[in-house]
Amino acid sequence: RLNAGGYVMPPDNNVCAGNDQVVLLVNSAMRVYNTSGVILKSVPLSALFGNSSGLLFDPVCRYDSVNSRWIIVVARYVTDTVGKVVSSGMYVLTTQTADITGAYWYYFLEMKDYCSKGQCFADFPTLGQDKYGVWLSVNKYSNQGGYSGAL
Repeated sequence: RLNAGGYVMPPDNNVCAGNDQVVLLVNSAMRVYNTSGVILKSVPLSALFGNSSGLLFDPVCRYDSVNSRWIIVVARYVTDTVGKVVSSGMYVLTTQTADITGAYWYYFLEMKDYCSKGQCFADFPTLGQDKYGVWLSVNKYSNQGGYSGAL
């Protein structure tokens, strides 16, 4: 939920570690440290995803040591003027190298393609990876507020 300052509460913090970098994510930002605790990068989540509009929340990260890359998944939704969700889904970011401060690709997976009864929104994304691929899941909720399964 949003507090008076416009930040999502609770902060949904997530930490992951690679070979020489540590990533701290909260709903509003990402901070990268080296293993000595020196800040290497600090950036709002919206800036990572092309200055995305809407609410970004529930960030999750992993370091893929098999492929030497970082993977970040963040849920997002946009509401209309009366609070109805009009767009929802997951951003998926993967780095091009083992350095999370360097170049990366990102994609947006829209939830409307997976909803059987109108618009729904994604919540609580989960992320896994192994030598075969990257695995994503979310809980789906309808605009009426009911849980409608996992994807």
